Amino acid sequence: MQVDALFEGGRFYEIVSEKLEKHRESLHWSQSHLAKLARMHISIIRALETGRAFSLDTLSTVLRIYQLDPRSVLPEQPGEVQDISNYPDSKSLLKLSKAIKSSEYGRSVFQLKSFINTIEETIKLAPLPMKNAEEHYRRGAVYEPKTRSDILESFGRRVRIYRTLRGFTANQTAQKSHTSLTSYSLLESGHRNPSMETVYKVSEGLAISVFALIPGTHDDQNTMRLLDVAAWAVEAQTHLYALDDLEFVFNSLRDALGTSASS
Repeated sequence: MQVDALFEGGRFYEIVSEKLEKHRESLHWSQSHLAKLARMHISIIRALETGRAFSLDTLSTVLRIYQLDPRSVLPEQPGEVQDISNYPDSKSLLKLSKAIKSSEYGRSVFQLKSFINTIEETIKLAPLPMKNAEEHYRRGAVYEPKTRSDILESFGRRVRIYRTLRGFTANQTAQKSHTSLTSYSLLESGHRNPSMETVYKVSEGLAISVFALIPGTHDDQNTMRLLDVAAWAVEAQTHLYALDDLEFVFNSLRDALGTSASS
């Protein structure tokens, strides 16, 4: 991968460390003061500023404390980069806004849920475990991460958004990123704290700017939410087949019951 050259000999970490140390000194902060604000052990700050390898959550936390745009600290990855972050454009946003306002989506979902509940009760289906949608999205943490778990979830969700919009499967993305499917799946679900080298490899595998994956002050929250909706819509397309199947089975059952009733 072209990213390998960027990290060869540890030069990447040395460059970033120098920039972060200079910024801390420009604020007249001590390492212990920064450690206190970031809620980290001072040894982590010392390692960060001496050119040692660091992970995504360490960098993102420090950048948030500094209120620094990651683009002012990190080098862009080499190779092809497609700017999907500009999607959707202003015309698409207006069209989407009108569609949402005029949609009867909420009523349709309620009716579908009621219908499924009726089926469950009638044929005694085993209940599925409850899932709270608000908790699933961690009250907006994906868009405005503050804690370590928020950062990892935000990174994972962003990877999934761009993977979906690029039309890649998880396995394809893992292969393009030169990582195992197990490790990649843990990253996407927010359960693994990646090294910066891994972050760059994933961005190269997706052909997406690394800055689209790293949360920071450069984020446009509305754009992130709309990208999330766009990715959700792509994923939801697959469920339309299930709805088609449901419609066929429902109509067949209704016809069969109607025939039985008339006879």
